[in-house]
Amino acid sequence: DHWRSSAVLSVAPAADGSLWIGTEGGGVYRLQQGVIAHLPPSERIWQAVANSVLEDRRGRLWVGTWSSGLRYLENDEFQPAYAASAGRNVVLSVFEARAGDIWVGTRGGAGRLQAGAWKWFDDVSALRTATVRCFAEEADGTIWCGLDGSGVVRLGATGAQQLRAADGLAGDHVRALLAEADGT
Repeated sequence: DHWRSSAVLSVAPAADGSLWIGTEGGGVYRLQQGVIAHLPPSERIWQAVANSVLEDRRGRLWVGTWSSGLRYLENDEFQPAYAASAGRNVVLSVFEARAGDIWVGTRGGAGRLQAGAWKWFDDVSALRTATVRCFAEEADGTIWCGLDGSGVVRLGATGAQQLRAADGLAGDHVRALLAEADGT
């Protein structure tokens, strides 16, 4: 087991109270009732760097990798979520919106899986080639994307809006977002 020598990059809760753990070099682990197990059992993950892990409300495990794109666990095997292309093969964040859509942040912008189809936000200039590090959702469904070096992008009913340090942000490198109940 190589986890002890691998940095933990992400942790996500599972519906049964266990934790999914994504590591840098060790793949994906599950901590359940004090026992740590490597996933999938008896098989090495296709890519050992798991930048982001998420269990969605249906119980499906999603893993964002360093070079193999977004994967999901089905029938004890990791499957590609989409055809990974340059930039989109490096997944830094995975997020589930309240409506059940899966959002993915890559080195090549942001994508959303909705009703079984992927939409990439290539029409939003700030997201076209951005490195998307994180997401947050407001109560009204507005999605915020945190960008590495380009501030944030707000995707709402009225369209997209980018905010940067020049607009009042503390900085342009955004690695975590939290939407408060009061809308801030």
